Amino acid sequence: MSKLNTNTRYLYSKINEYAEHLLSYFPSKLNKIFFVNSGSEASDLAIRMAKAHNANNQIIVMEKVITVILKQVLKSVITI
Repeated sequence: MSKLNTNTRYLYSKINEYAEHLLSYFPSKLNKIFFVNSGSEASDLAIRMAKAHNANNQIIVMEKVITVILKQVLKSVITI
């Protein structure tokens, strides 16, 4: 996979410290962090990474899943 800069808003030194701190919680095999600006950017990056990993161009799309998951998360925090 080639380098991909998805956003330039994170160009300051503290982000590297934060990334190292986050990585300290995971096994050494998980050694990359990608900061993105939105859910669509995260989805796009995930699709690109999956395609690069297995050279497969097929994906599954599920409608309304995000809304359901978000509602479940919100229910755990506030009463809807």
